[in-house]
Amino acid sequence: MLTLVATNNHLVAKTIAKQLLQLDQACVCAYSFEEASLIYKNQRPDKVIIDVALKSESGLTLTQLIRKEYQSVTPLLLLGKINVQSEIEQQLAEGANASLTYPFQTRQFSEAFKKL
Repeated sequence: MLTLVATNNHLVAKTIAKQLLQLDQACVCAYSFEEASLIYKNQRPDKVIIDVALKSESGLTLTQLIRKEYQSVTPLLLLGKINVQSEIEQQLAEGANASLTYPFQTRQFSEAFKKL
């Protein structure tokens, strides 16, 4: 299974990639909306992890693209800071499956990811 990790934070991407490897999951990282949308279009990952603060476009735009343009039911996990709770709620309303608020523990991430 392939997971797309869409975040502009290289440290977050590296940390999540490491956690996904422990869960026997392959991953590909994207560091901007454009890169994430191209990877999604070409590789159709099984799961997507989206940072709300994605570069150039918001994570909301990527959520909408996946749900509306591609009409996909790919499981989506959102990551964000507590001060963007309204944006997270909006993305959940757009079809994201779950969310985690920074900072989160490895156990919290694993549990949320496994529920997707």
